[in-house]
Amino acid sequence: MIGLKLIFVQVLLFRTTATSAGSFKDDLGKEFTFNGKPKIVCPADIALTLRDFGMTEEQIVGTYGSWVTTGSDLDFDKLSEGSTLPADPSPDELKWLDTKVVNLSPDCKNNVRCKTFKLDTLKTVDPEYVILWGYTQSPFAIDADLIANMTEMGYETVYIEISQNAGHGNGTVCKGDLVNGCFGKSMVEVAERWEKLTVALGTTLPESVQVDKKLMCEAAAKFTEASKEAHERGVRVMAQYPTETSISIANPVADVVLRMFEELGMPIMHPGGLCKDEDGEPCYHSYFWESVPRDSYFSDCDPSSGDCVDKMLYNVDMVLYDHRLTVKLQNATNIDRLGDPALKQGQMAYWPIGGRPHTYRHATEILNLVTPELKKAKRIHSRSDCTKNIDVSSTEHRETSLMKGQYACFNPEFHNEDYTCPSSDGSLTNMKAFVFWCSILFSTSILLW
Repeated sequence: MIGLKLIFVQVLLFRTTATSAGSFKDDLGKEFTFNGKPKIVCPADIALTLRDFGMTEEQIVGTYGSWVTTGSDLDFDKLSEGSTLPADPSPDELKWLDTKVVNLSPDCKNNVRCKTFKLDTLKTVDPEYVILWGYTQSPFAIDADLIANMTEMGYETVYIEISQNAGHGNGTVCKGDLVNGCFGKSMVEVAERWEKLTVALGTTLPESVQVDKKLMCEAAAKFTEASKEAHERGVRVMAQYPTETSISIANPVADVVLRMFEELGMPIMHPGGLCKDEDGEPCYHSYFWESVPRDSYFSDCDPSSGDCVDKMLYNVDMVLYDHRLTVKLQNATNIDRLGDPALKQGQMAYWPIGGRPHTYRHATEILNLVTPELKKAKRIHSRSDCTKNIDVSSTEHRETSLMKGQYACFNPEFHNEDYTCPSSDGSLTNMKAFVFWCSILFSTSILLW
C-alpha cells in the first residue's frame, strides 16, 4: 500500500505541475500569474468551452461575438428548439448564454463577421481579463484597434491560437505561415490549452472532464478501426467547401479537426499542385485553402450528366463538408447542382471547421458523428496508392503536408497517442493515459489509507 500511495502522490504532483493554478503563458508568449478566480470576458464559443471545464457565470461575466456559425437555421425567438447544425450550441447552452452572462455584442449573435463590441458594457461588467482566440495570430470577432483601446483602459488580454503551434522548443511565436518551426495543432492540443487556462484561472475541474477524456479515447478507437476498414476498401476522403462556381479544398495540416482525423488514421487527401486556372497558372493555394474553379475540378467531364467517375481533379469517395453547408446539403436539388458523385451517393459527413468548442466532449461528438459515415462509405473511383512511411503526427508532417492528392497509408505506429486509452490487456500506451487512469484510481481509492 505504501508503494501504491507513492505512485499516487507522484501522479498527483505530475498533474499539478502540468496544470498549475495561477501560472499561464499564452500563444503570444505573454506570461500571466492569475490570483484567485479573476473575472473574464470571452467569445461566446469560448465561454461554452470554459463552461465544459467547470467555469461558471461567476467568472465569465460577459461574452462577445457570434453564438452560431454561418448557415445556421437557429430561430433566435425559439432558442429552446436549437438548430440543425451539430456544431451550434445546444438549447441548454443557448439558454445559459441568453440568461446568465452579459452580451457585449448583441448585434452579432447570428453574424460571424460582426465585430460590434460595447466598451461601455465592458466597463460595467469590469473583468480583469479579456480572452481572445484566433487563427494565424488574428483574433476572431474583434478589431485590433479595439484591443488596443481595451489595453489602454487597463484590461489585459490573453490570446489562444487554434491553428499553429510553435515547435522545436525554441519559443517561436507563429506569425501566420509555416516558417520558424510552426506547425498545425490537433483538436486534443487545443482542448488541453483551454483546460490549462481554466485551471490557471482558479477553476476546479469537475469529475465530468475525466469522464469526457475517457469517452473521447473510446470514440477515437472506434474511429481508427473505421479508418482502417476504409483504407482496406480503397476509400479516400477530402475536406471541402463546394459551391456551384468553385470548390475550396482544406489542407488537413491547417485545421484542428482534420488534424485529429488524420492522426487517427483517416485516408484524407491533401490538395495542392494539380489545379491550373484559366491562364494555366497554379490555382490559389493558401495555408488553409486551395480554391479550384469548377471547370478545373470537373475539367474532363460534365457533372450534370453523371459521368465524372475517375475523371475529376481529385477522385474523392467521401466528402467532409464544411459545416456551414449543413442546411444547404439537406436539399437534394443543391447536391445535384454540385455534381460530385460522392455527394450524390450520400457519402459525406460534416466537418466543423475550427472545431469549436474545443473540449474533449465536443471531440467525442465529432468522432461519433463521422465514424458511422466513414464505416459505410464505399469506393467510387478506381484505387490509388497511399503514400508510405508518413508519420501523420510528426512535426515534419504538420509543417510541410502532402501534395497533389496524396494521402498517408494507415499505420497505427504513427497515430497520435494523446487520443489513446489504456490497451485492453491492461498495459498503458503512453504517459498521458497512465496519468489519466492513475488519477481516476487515486480519486476512488483515497479512502483506503
